[in-house]
Amino acid sequence: MFCIEKNTFVQVNMLDIAGQVIGFAEGPLYHGLFSLKLTTGQAVVGTATENGIAFTLAGQPFQASRFSTFGTDSQIAGRYFGVAHGPSGESQVMFIIDSNKHIIMIQRTGTLLTGGFGSVTPPVSPTAPYTFTLGSFIGSTGPITGSFTITDGVFTGMFQTSAGTFTVNTFKSSVFHHMANISTRGLVGTGQGQLIGGFIITGGPKLVMIRAMGPSLAAAGVSPALANPTLTLYAGGNQLATNDDWKTNANVADIVASGLAPADDLESVLLIRLEPGAYTTVVSGAGGTTGIGLVEVYEVGSD
Repeated sequence: MFCIEKNTFVQVNMLDIAGQVIGFAEGPLYHGLFSLKLTTGQAVVGTATENGIAFTLAGQPFQASRFSTFGTDSQIAGRYFGVAHGPSGESQVMFIIDSNKHIIMIQRTGTLLTGGFGSVTPPVSPTAPYTFTLGSFIGSTGPITGSFTITDGVFTGMFQTSAGTFTVNTFKSSVFHHMANISTRGLVGTGQGQLIGGFIITGGPKLVMIRAMGPSLAAAGVSPALANPTLTLYAGGNQLATNDDWKTNANVADIVASGLAPADDLESVLLIRLEPGAYTTVVSGAGGTTGIGLVEVYEVGSD
């Protein structure tokens, strides 16, 4: 599958079901021409036009039809990147859904790749989730199934492979190495009820601002809002940083200069430079308090 953005950048996702191999490549598109090497070591060279893509893969010629963006139905169509949690811990996951309800999933756990493609079934009622089945699959001994909801560009749900059940939280993204400003809102409880979000940085290092909001929601009429949110950032199982009350940060001047400082002193912020990889944010209430909270991630700068 080829994803082209603004006719200047191309990403290739190859799923070889027969060979049980998944490969990736991405890079610039010059006047419709590209020459890339997949992570499998295979070369992919071709030309993209308005009608389609002619390319060679490992020296063999292929032709791919071209479709504009993801069609006219944008309710669920798009590309979603994020973090899955399962029996083996955290993994990176990507979903691609088109307007005809076709779905591709690729999961990376260390060097292990799992995924496939299939179809999405619409909800049976307004409150029910979408469901999907990947009948063509790699890295699993049987079909991969799952369910999800999408709200404000946030893909939340679960899926099952032969390795077990995974919960997932992903965000809509463009093809470019640019992390979109993303957010998710939910009820913050205690223990396993904390608000957990995930995001992935690709390309080079990026300066990001992560905000945990609560009192600002109350000012907007949200009830019951989390009175004093705390924020913790993880990479894998390692805690990278934490904050309770944003003005206690050593780089508070930089936070103010960004123009994204919260209006309430009790809200929490991390302004931190991160290397490419998968990250998890955890929002909880100071002193075990509960309420509705919001976690946001902004790209402030990149290398």
